[in-house]
Parts: sequence; structure tokens; C-alpha cells
Amino acid sequence: MSQRAPAVLIGGPDGAGKSAVAGALAEDLRPAVRFHWRPGVLPHPRALAGRADDGPITNPHALPPRAPLVSLLRLAYFVLDYWLGETRMRRHRKAGRVVILERGYWDMVVDPRRYRLGLPPALIRRIGRLVPRPDLLLILDAPAGVLLQRKQELPSEELDRQRNMWRTLEIPGTQKVIVDACQPLDRVVAGAKAAISGYLDQVAAGRIGRGWAGLPTRRAPRFWLPRAPRRAAASGVAIYQPVTLKGRLGWELARVGASAGGSRLLPRGSAPPREAREPLASLLPPRATYAVMRANHPGRWVALLLREGGAPYAIAKVATTPGGREALAREGRA
Repeated sequence: MSQRAPAVLIGGPDGAGKSAVAGALAEDLRPAVRFHWRPGVLPHPRALAGRADDGPITNPHALPPRAPLVSLLRLAYFVLDYWLGETRMRRHRKAGRVVILERGYWDMVVDPRRYRLGLPPALIRRIGRLVPRPDLLLILDAPAGVLLQRKQELPSEELDRQRNMWRTLEIPGTQKVIVDACQPLDRVVAGAKAAISGYLDQVAAGRIGRGWAGLPTRRAPRFWLPRAPRRAAASGVAIYQPVTLKGRLGWELARVGASAGGSRLLPRGSAPPREAREPLASLLPPRATYAVMRANHPGRWVALLLREGGAPYAIAKVATTPGGREALAREGRA
């Protein structure tokens, strides 16, 4: 079965270069299709009211937010457009076209004033659970001073707020990569393409052999457990060590189910992230596998290495940030 092309959302504060990067990616990743903000299956509410397009927005916060009820109706209209547009996007992706979406629904969470939504961001975020999710979120990030050199539409304080919102935004089931937007455009585009390649590599690696099951959910895993053979699946559960009675009971049930071959019934997920897999490659004998757990600290992983027959033989810790590597070095020295 051919691999479906990904849906990539490009976000970031004003001046980060979203349109420039989206345009370059659409050219470099042919075949690709590009959407701005929303699919556009439904006309803009302004057109329904018989008003002409105002052209490019040069002062996004000039007008006051609309009343809450009107704002809610507008938001529901946009959500409907995303749902109708998902059919169109799915058709493109099945045909192998990368879908590139600028801003997307989540820009309304970060900057509701731009869309004149008189609603709290928490409510817009919650309604966002109803919107089809992208596979990959690329956040273009740069300090407010750099952004102001490119666009002077918003004050520095607002750009800092948007920047923090984007950096902390989590879309359930969507992989997030932050790209340094201070660099020249060609390097920013190269970073974005590397993130897309990394995502595709992760999906492709998950299809090798029996692959991994992602838990607690396939789209937003914390644990990657081998689906087969049975002994490897059962041994892989040991990557998690419960500390409560309830956790212990669930752990035992998972181990018994895996021993009986139940892991084969779990949906095949993507492989563990590339930054966790690459350091493990040199430690694996032929036909070995591993279970991986995302640690509580960013960029930290724990892996349980399993021989061909499923017997565990080593624990490995991986760090991908300078601070994490230094912490592991201190642990090794101790």
C-alpha cells in the first residue's frame, strides 16, 4: 500500500515568514497543494453579505471583536468549512500530494482578535478538537525584534504573546517541530523540509515488519511497544514500571494480553521518533527490536532493547538537547 502524503500546517506569529515558506515548499515538494488559513469550500462570510473583499490585512487588530453569539456562529461556519474541506484534502493526499496549510484553524486560538472573535481562546481551543488535524505542525519562531523588522502591523508585546502561544501549542495527535525563522529563507525552508522528511521516515519505519503500537493513542503516543513476536511484545511492556496498585493491575493485564498475541490486534502506529531511533541503531544485533518511552523532560527517551527472540538485554537512555546530554553524562559519571 502506498504511503499517504502528509498534511502540514505552518504556524507562527506575524512576520515569521509563513507565506514565503509555504510557497517555497509548494514548489519544492511537487506534487503539493497549498491552502491559506482554511480550505475555502464555503465562501467568506463577507461574500455572503454581498460585500467586496477588503484585500490584504494590514492592521489585523484595527476593528473590535464581534459579539459572542455572532462570533460563535462565525466559528461554527469556519469549522464546517474545515470538515467539508477535509474530503478535498484527503483526495489530494491519497494522490500523493503534500497538503500545505498556512495558519489553519489554530491561528484563531493564538490570535482571535485577527478574526474578530469575541470568544475566549480556551473555548476556541476546545472546539478545535472537532476540526480535522494535520499530521505535522511547523512553527516558525523568531524573537519579536526580528519579526518587527519584517512587519510593523503589531506591537512587540503582542508578537511576544503570539510567539509564546505558538511555542506551547499542542494539537492532539499532531507532531510539532519548531523551526528557527531568524535564518535566511533557504535555510528555513531546508529546516522545514527536513522536518517533513523526518515525519515521513518515522511513518515508513513503522511499517517495517510488525512495527510498533503507539500508546495511549496511536496519534499521540508516549510509549512505542513492538507488536510482535509475542515475547518481544510482552517484554516491551516492562518499559513502564507502575507505582500504584491501579497501574500495576493495568500493567499485568497488558503483559498477559501481549503474551497471548493481543498486541497484533493493536493498530500499527508510526515508529519511535527518528532522534530516538538513530542513536539506538549501533546497539542492536540483527533482527533485534526495542520498546521506547518518552521521558518527562523534552528531548529525553528511554529504550528497552530486545533480542530477536524477545528477551530484554539492555536499557538505553537517549537525550537530544545539550542540557539532556549533560544530565546523562553526569549520570554516567556517577
